[in-house]
Amino acid sequence: MNITYISKSQSQALKGCALFMMVFLHLFNQTSNLQTTFSLCEVDGVPLVNFMSRGMGPVEFYLFLSGYGLYYLCKSRKLTGGGNIARLAKLIIIYWLSLLVFVTIGHFIKSEVYPGKVLTWVQNITAFRTTYNGEAWFLFPYLLTSLTCMGLFKLLDRFRGLKVFIVCIGLYMGSCFLISRYYASYFDCHYAVYHVVLYMQFMLPFMSGAIFCKYADNEQNDILKRFFNRIPQWALILFLLLLYISRCIISSAAFSPFYVCMFILLFLRIKWWNWLEHCMMFLGKFSTSVWLIHTWFCYYLFHDFIYGFHYPMLILVVEFAVSIMSGYVIQKIAAMVYRMLRL
Repeated sequence: MNITYISKSQSQALKGCALFMMVFLHLFNQTSNLQTTFSLCEVDGVPLVNFMSRGMGPVEFYLFLSGYGLYYLCKSRKLTGGGNIARLAKLIIIYWLSLLVFVTIGHFIKSEVYPGKVLTWVQNITAFRTTYNGEAWFLFPYLLTSLTCMGLFKLLDRFRGLKVFIVCIGLYMGSCFLISRYYASYFDCHYAVYHVVLYMQFMLPFMSGAIFCKYADNEQNDILKRFFNRIPQWALILFLLLLYISRCIISSAAFSPFYVCMFILLFLRIKWWNWLEHCMMFLGKFSTSVWLIHTWFCYYLFHDFIYGFHYPMLILVVEFAVSIMSGYVIQKIAAMVYRMLRL
């Protein structure tokens, strides 16, 4: 197995890891939500769980894995234009079902907010502006990225991976600068332009995954493989922990894509305990649905119920429990819709 090869089971486990990061991040990244929660200690003047949430940026993980998987399918001639549309249609169906369920519930709890004006409904249905569930912001630019992936992969086949990577770094840095400087003053009122900038930002993690896949069978990787095989497991775990802590300390978005690449490299070489790997793979099965569901519980509709458990561990367990149960039901309904539409 080459150093950059990602099997289906490893991909599933990585998705589960990214989902854990996502839920943990949204539960504990705002100190205003932690006023009544118990904290063992503080780091840098904030509760421990808030500090830990700084190292959890899951969007880049999903983009990396998506780029890797789609490039692999493309090179295996298993990805066609129609197949790609069907794959995205399945994603949209899960999104629409989550809206149908939770906007309906929201109408009875907060009728002044849900469903709101016709324009608000249209913006959310198209995912152009996700005001109902702000954490689904990634959906529209991800659709743009996926729809254009075939053209992006042709560029990668034409040029060396390093050149593509350097160009993507430039696009990423430029987009991060623009968003940090002009979101409130310009992009908040010009969402079409904002999505174009987000599309450029997505290029780096997405194409990084594709580049990894392109060179997965490169003979030079045998050197890396032998290098990593000489490192004991405890050292790999220590390196991964130190990498995670560094991400908690370094808040700059510029570090995030490189952090993801290094994290995945180490993750693939660690021999995880079977029970832990199975837990991550289990979470990976619900990565899409829970991502689109979980903040309905902890932010928008049942905030006081979730944070009423006070202890971070209890809050995390309850949030996962209600999100996975809801995600399971929505995925079952979505499967029936797929069969009806012959997707």
